[in-house]
Parts: sequence; structure tokens; C-alpha cells
Amino acid sequence: MSESKWIELPEGLLGEAGKLLVGEDSANRSLIEGLLEYLTETYEGCDHSVNICECGTAAVIEGLQLALDGKKTCSNCSGDGFISDEEDDYNQASCPVCSGSGVVEKEKV
Repeated sequence: MSESKWIELPEGLLGEAGKLLVGEDSANRSLIEGLLEYLTETYEGCDHSVNICECGTAAVIEGLQLALDGKKTCSNCSGDGFISDEEDDYNQASCPVCSGSGVVEKEKV
């Protein structure tokens, strides 16, 4: 029986994917689309009640899709869409940078 080997993705994959798409090179875009298709086909979701967690894969899928759409996660709120009040952590407000969406347009270089 052969042993399945997972591809280890570098931590900076999403940032690098975004950089590849800046030039709108069709080969780079095809590579990102192929990776996204592969991950989407193999993603079965999480069932934390029985210790099946694919949250990392879900985050990579979301990040690659955002990169293809010319967007990225808001760095001000880390994609949550909300920021905490400095004086009261329970008091949250909509992020002023992304207007609560958690996503912003990627800067063009």
C-alpha cells in the first residue's frame, strides 16, 4: 500500500500568489486556478466533533480566490470585519478600512 504524501504549502503562499497575479500573466493565473481547483475538489469540510479539521485548507482556498478576484484580507481587522474598542474589548465596531466586509482591493504595483 502506498503512503499518501501531502504537499507542504509555504506560509507565504497567498502573498506570493497575489504577486504572481499583478502582471495578469495568463500562465500564472492558470497555475493559481489549477491549484484552487485541486484544493476545492479535495476539500470535504470540517467536523470538529470527531477531530476532522480542514480549516487551514479552507483558509488557503479563500485566500487564493481573493487573489484571483484582485482582493485581499483586510490587514486592519484581520478579515473579521470588526475592530475592538481600545478601552472595552466587548464593544466592537465595524472596521473603517473595509466597511465591515473583511476584504479590501489589492493595491496595484
